Amino acid sequence: MKDINVLSGIFELIHQSLDSELKKEKVNMKCSHMVLLNIVHDNDGKADIKDIVSRLDKKKSTVTEMINSLEKKGYLLKKQSEEDKRIYYVEATEKAKKLAVLSYSIMDKVSAQMKTGFSEEEQKQLSDFLERIHSNLSND
Repeated sequence: MKDINVLSGIFELIHQSLDSELKKEKVNMKCSHMVLLNIVHDNDGKADIKDIVSRLDKKKSTVTEMINSLEKKGYLLKKQSEEDKRIYYVEATEKAKKLAVLSYSIMDKVSAQMKTGFSEEEQKQLSDFLERIHSNLSND
């Protein structure tokens, strides 16, 4: 139970740090929106909404709200597939592509802050442990 509480607290602190850095940079969005934009950016600027839902592990309605918000702010364009009209995808706008550089910088800064005081070996071990935890929980 203690481990879960610690991990939950770390997760909350990471979100707060990312949100704080976005605010400092005068970017009007939450880190969850930034993560969604990074998913699209990392997929050559275009992603299937179904894939985004899967990667974020959130309800489709929640992801749709996030996409609609980012579309209103000029970061995404929602489009219907020409080949299969049941499929929708989003494309990153130039505004989103410019923000991607800043968002990766912010994530690097928070990641470095998180690892302060750890040796290189400890940082490697931490990454290995976190990847194993993720793998263990993904294989239910």
